[in-house]
Amino acid sequence: MLLARSLVTRLSAPIAIFALAVLYMLLDAALFRTVDFGCDWAPLWAAGRMALSDPSRIYDFHAVTLMQQPLFDATVLRPFVYPPTTLLLLVPLSVFPFFWSFALFALASVAVFERVSTRLSAQPAIVLLMPPVVLAALVGQPTLVVAALILAALMLLPRDERTAGLLIGIAAAIKPPLLILAPLGLCAGRHWRALWVSALVGSVMGLASVALFGIEPWKQWFAALPEFQTLVAGFEPLARKTVTPFAMATRFGISGPAVLAVTVPAALLLVFFAFRRSSDTAVRLTALVGGALLISPYAMDYELAAFAPAVAAIRLRGVKDAALPAIWTASLFASASIVGLLTMCAWAAVRLVRAGAQPETMERCRSGSMLPPESTATVALPG
Repeated sequence: MLLARSLVTRLSAPIAIFALAVLYMLLDAALFRTVDFGCDWAPLWAAGRMALSDPSRIYDFHAVTLMQQPLFDATVLRPFVYPPTTLLLLVPLSVFPFFWSFALFALASVAVFERVSTRLSAQPAIVLLMPPVVLAALVGQPTLVVAALILAALMLLPRDERTAGLLIGIAAAIKPPLLILAPLGLCAGRHWRALWVSALVGSVMGLASVALFGIEPWKQWFAALPEFQTLVAGFEPLARKTVTPFAMATRFGISGPAVLAVTVPAALLLVFFAFRRSSDTAVRLTALVGGALLISPYAMDYELAAFAPAVAAIRLRGVKDAALPAIWTASLFASASIVGLLTMCAWAAVRLVRAGAQPETMERCRSGSMLPPESTATVALPG
């Protein structure tokens, strides 16, 4: 009896990993059949090309869509809504033909994401099988690049704040909504050097974009944001793919501001305590990204990919431990990606409550030292 119980215990983890890998591959197959490869890279590529010839039309939704007409259906608007600082990344890639630039960007994104995320992962072999990661790569979203930058910054934060701040500043220049709560987290964790370096990097990139493309694109970007929000809310196929509570509430006729009255305090508390009370990189990543999505007016389901390193870091001791990764993944396919977001935020909150209940953790908080002795191995980056 004891031998059988021991055998079951030993096999539980491999069975859970195998079951998740099979689930991921089945869902990945569905993505390969249904996703238009590069559909989200197309407006970025088009904007990069227009930045070289006519930067004043970068945020003209119809002009950007028409430039994609040979590639995708021009009857559906495909606008560019990233800040002008993103063009610093896009312009060099946009000099190539579309499919070459997409392949280069997708492969580079996956390589960087895999290289960084496997330093945190308990199951590195299946990180790239995770459907949200596959989705972000197939459509050509910068989410993987931004997530890799955030994760690398969080791993470096305890020992090299300047480099961490540099990476956070670059990530924020590409996807500001995902880093909107980074200043709060850095202040809560007393990472002052990282805070100032990230602000300096963001400012330099902003000034560089003005020098190269002028001030007009910035004015047009701010004007385009509410227009894009209206576009998402009025187009059901896009509305179904939203991940934020605000967008979901608007879709079902619930007051968005009323929802924000709940989600904003929750997000602020989550990020504050993640950086003040915990040194767990997975918890901090989840809190930072999850908190940003809780308060953003809109974001799409592919942003779930940013949680992948944290999900892969969960040690699977048995089948029950596979529940969270399964829910996070399945929500992507049920037009309920908000469930995946809330599940990850709840997981981080539980970890923080448990950490706060440990006397040694509270002592580290009071002393200002949030890095446990054994964590030096977990923050080491290659090179």
